[in-house]
Amino acid sequence: MPSLCAPRCLAALAACLTILSGASPGRAASDDLLRILLFEQSRPGAVTVSGASGLALFIGDEREPLFRLASGEEVIVEARKDEILFIVSGRGIRTRSLRIEPNDGATFTLAVTAGRTPVAARRYEGSLTVAPASGGVLELVNHVPVEAYVASVVASEYGFDDLEGAKAMAVIIRTYALRVLGKFSEDYDHVDHTLSQVYRGADAVTDVAREAARRTRGEVLTYDGALVEAVYFASSGGHTADNETVWGTEPKPYLRGIRDPYDHSPHAKWKATIPRKKLLDALSKAYGFPVEGIRIAGRSRDGRVQTMTLLGARERTISGNAFRLAVIRTFGARTLKSAFFDARVRGDAYVFEGRGFGHGVGLSQWGAHEMAQKGRSYRDILTFYYTGVAIAHDADYAALLGREPEARPPEEPPPVTVADDDPGPAASPPPVAEKTPAARAKKKRRRLGW
Repeated sequence: MPSLCAPRCLAALAACLTILSGASPGRAASDDLLRILLFEQSRPGAVTVSGASGLALFIGDEREPLFRLASGEEVIVEARKDEILFIVSGRGIRTRSLRIEPNDGATFTLAVTAGRTPVAARRYEGSLTVAPASGGVLELVNHVPVEAYVASVVASEYGFDDLEGAKAMAVIIRTYALRVLGKFSEDYDHVDHTLSQVYRGADAVTDVAREAARRTRGEVLTYDGALVEAVYFASSGGHTADNETVWGTEPKPYLRGIRDPYDHSPHAKWKATIPRKKLLDALSKAYGFPVEGIRIAGRSRDGRVQTMTLLGARERTISGNAFRLAVIRTFGARTLKSAFFDARVRGDAYVFEGRGFGHGVGLSQWGAHEMAQKGRSYRDILTFYYTGVAIAHDADYAALLGREPEARPPEEPPPVTVADDDPGPAASPPPVAEKTPAARAKKKRRRLGW
């Protein structure tokens, strides 16, 4: 594959990165490459910030700091309608925006002290900008170097300690982060939770995650010279899914469903029982008409539920993914773990029996872990789960940043975080049954709920 970055593009690239990052003149653009909105779900009304090596505080776009804080000194920032109030040594100043930079390239520590859910202090690399957001909350944006972000997300999203699996994750985390720059707002590129990727700052980083980011520095996953849609999930249940059957988007040649013999996870088989009335009430609320029953209407070639019909005075057919999302929003992610399920009525409850955890498209984290345990490299892992892809190196990395980003597919559930949802590697479960949900569905079609 020809190089995607020629020397003549480097000057234009530097200018592009400055625009993307909002970096001030004289600073390396890569220092502020990614802009991550912090603690959005906590709706922060007040925070405290400190730095082990001290902080410099800048008003707006000023080049000279208004204050320099010594090591251990903190600044308090509070939301005030369309302004913020920051307090240093008992002195309060109102402004529209504040930029906080730790001295000597050190980290800063941030804690949410007032909001929907106060959050204990976390350390971050890079710098922080604070501005007012709607609803009387603070917009906290961490400008963080790419590799620091990658290391933190690997540690937060991949709950295993094998290096090759972590390296595979580092490549796809970096790819996803760079492909969807500016997805949410002109002011930031990503959020720090599962609507993007889970990012918990410097304290989350493990030795394995740090090494994985270091050894794959600048590497991204491409197909036909463009960054891929680097989606991933927890467990495939024995087969991954085609992207179009889950999200209804245009087929991606690199997101093809494949048989997965490596996914030996605790989620290979699962069962969930949900009270019939509660489920139908939740569906009625979600879709705006009285739902009196449900029926599996169709399956994809891998056996996942592709469409569900909601029954009642009128019928409505929705995607299997939309049905799963409606269920887990009400009953939690550990109820309907995937769309790889069968269903039946038992008394006054629905019983779902299935396989896998997550949407099923792209890389299975449990499968990546198993491949690493069997001695396969991160390249083997990536080329197994993503069809026909290539790994672009540092020479290509810069040019790829300038590509137009694409939004995440509609109705995609957030990536399942193994570190959050699973205790870690466990003994292999019983073998997957020979008859797939698709085979059983052909044998007998059930009309549920009547």
